[in-house]
Amino acid sequence: MTAVNLPTFFPILSDEEAWRIVNMMPVKYEDFAFISHLYSRAYDVLTGALEGGTSDGNRVPQGVSWDDIRVNNCLREAIYRTLWDVTQTTELRAGFNLSTRYHYVEENYPVGGKAITFWPGVSALNVKPVVGDIAGYSPVAVNYHIQENLTLDEPDVDTLTAAFDLSLNPNPSDVFIRKDGTEGVVLIEIDKTSYPRRVGTDWVVALNKKYAAVTDTLNAQNKKIVIVDAPTPTEGTDYPTGMTWWPVYPGTEQQIPVAKAPSDNGDGTTRWTFYIYTLVDPAFAYEKVDLIKGEFWKMLQEVEFKYFGEEEADFEVAWVVADQEAIVNPGTKLVDPAHGIFHIRVADVVCADPCDLFTAEDENELGCDCPPYNLAPESFKIRYWYKTDPSALDERYKMQVSGLRQAICYKVAADLPVKDCGCYLEVGFIAEQQTMLTPQSINPYTGIQVQNFDLGKTLGRLRYDHVMQETLVPYSRPIFSSRG
Repeated sequence: MTAVNLPTFFPILSDEEAWRIVNMMPVKYEDFAFISHLYSRAYDVLTGALEGGTSDGNRVPQGVSWDDIRVNNCLREAIYRTLWDVTQTTELRAGFNLSTRYHYVEENYPVGGKAITFWPGVSALNVKPVVGDIAGYSPVAVNYHIQENLTLDEPDVDTLTAAFDLSLNPNPSDVFIRKDGTEGVVLIEIDKTSYPRRVGTDWVVALNKKYAAVTDTLNAQNKKIVIVDAPTPTEGTDYPTGMTWWPVYPGTEQQIPVAKAPSDNGDGTTRWTFYIYTLVDPAFAYEKVDLIKGEFWKMLQEVEFKYFGEEEADFEVAWVVADQEAIVNPGTKLVDPAHGIFHIRVADVVCADPCDLFTAEDENELGCDCPPYNLAPESFKIRYWYKTDPSALDERYKMQVSGLRQAICYKVAADLPVKDCGCYLEVGFIAEQQTMLTPQSINPYTGIQVQNFDLGKTLGRLRYDHVMQETLVPYSRPIFSSRG
């Protein structure tokens, strides 16, 4: 599984809203895959890399092999949902957003023309998110070989060697050598005398001559990463100035996570580096993908790109009468970003009375005089977008973001329906957070030991509550007055 399953994620949201949330959550799906030590298993991909476990039961540094964990699509969809559920709960308790977020608001006109946003840490007012297609840009093909047509050599009758780029493959154990056209794996003999060795900018490895000959065409496939060199679009021509371009899953606006920041190759292309297991074709979300056996036909064959950014959005004041309304666009000034306090202004003067914004023509059109003495105050609405970012918070709140992100991971792991989904996680991060804590006591009269079972008493929830109760300093709103 790679792209979020929209019908099961948060059905009340539009597709665009759901994708925006998935792209901006403080702990994304790929983050949880790392923190929980699931790695490729969070995507049901067998890569052959050590941190992904192996099918023969070999152990990895965390003591978890592929055979110790069985994760299905039911649990993977639950991870997406639970991440968002716990994020909302945590942010409401903290009182601020833990990642960059955009908010749309419709509310009554503020008394005195001075308002405060629901969420603090406002980095920009009157901006909204935008996603779009890059002009004339086509999907880019993915080659799962990190290097092709390797240089082969026979230094002696008993040895066959292959050379591949050391900068792309820092650890030769992370590389499969495959025969061209067959995807068959040629074994690297790590224990061969004096191999592997560094030669200039290459690794030189010894190969098992039972599976390859010097006349073969061999390719290198990295077990962890895939590189895509995509044509670099022109900012201001192919996409609007100030935007960024990013890879997305086909037919969606969900960003594909990258293993490294994109880099300019200097030849009109940009290098994008992906974790190989994040490129599974969504059509195969319910199937295990075995890349050791070369099941690359279950992977994305192309990667799409879109641009992401923000654009100005009008601040609206609406005078609503029955089913009619008149709309004006006054100016605003963000006077306290940390607390989200802003003023509605006309000619750089705070507009305390919304009637000052409307003309006699508006009154005639609505058939009502302003001020509308026969109407409720709710007749005047303000509609606007704003952007929050932890960097705009006061320092004492900004410092808590890292700890709260870790707390989210504790509770998500504790709340996952592992048994309901028929999964098997006997060891590892998730299993530990789901450990039940059963307080024991002894009846002083009978001497009988009593165990008190409580569904909520798991290690992960205890750790989450500890952070929220002992570490968190909840956001405190300033004393706000319309006269201030």
